[in-house]
Amino acid sequence: MKTKNGDDYKSTSVNACINALNRHLNQHSVIRPLDLKGRQMFSDLWQMLDGKLKDIAEQEKREISESDLLSLDEVKLIFNSSILNIDTPIGLLKTVFFTIYYFLD
Repeated sequence: MKTKNGDDYKSTSVNACINALNRHLNQHSVIRPLDLKGRQMFSDLWQMLDGKLKDIAEQEKREISESDLLSLDEVKLIFNSSILNIDTPIGLLKTVFFTIYYFLD
């Protein structure tokens, strides 16, 4: 289960794939009704998938990194830019949201 560039699929993509296969088999297969989500009937499949999904989840946790904080000069530059113009409703709203984000983070 790898993408074309060799990366692992996200866990949501793997679950979506199982759901799509299950739906396709139940709509078009001669062996229907079939439930791929039945863990007792397809225990080997789910044992492999559970392990794979745990590996993917652990890898996703390792990939998440915190973003760097803005420097004081960058904050001053943003506050002095025309984007945060408090003379317009949109500019005031952006200023409020940026201020809340910056000072509460």
